[in-house]
Amino acid sequence: MSPDINRMPNMEDVKIPRFVTITQAAKMGVMSVYSLRLMLKQGQLPGYYAGTRFYINLDRLLEQLENGNSAAGQEPKPA
Repeated sequence: MSPDINRMPNMEDVKIPRFVTITQAAKMGVMSVYSLRLMLKQGQLPGYYAGTRFYINLDRLLEQLENGNSAAGQEPKPA
């Protein structure tokens, strides 16, 4: 049974997430290494372990920061 070409997503519409290490994210200027490691320890860093190395889902992290989540992963306090 062959796949229906009309039902397959257009490759231009498929978004592939970018994964980077903590050091790479810090070098990009996202946050400091210390802040990223603190978020990881608190379970607030989106990503996964591959062996002993942690890979951050950069797109999710940037989205999380844009939505106002602090480094501690808590909702911002109303002004």
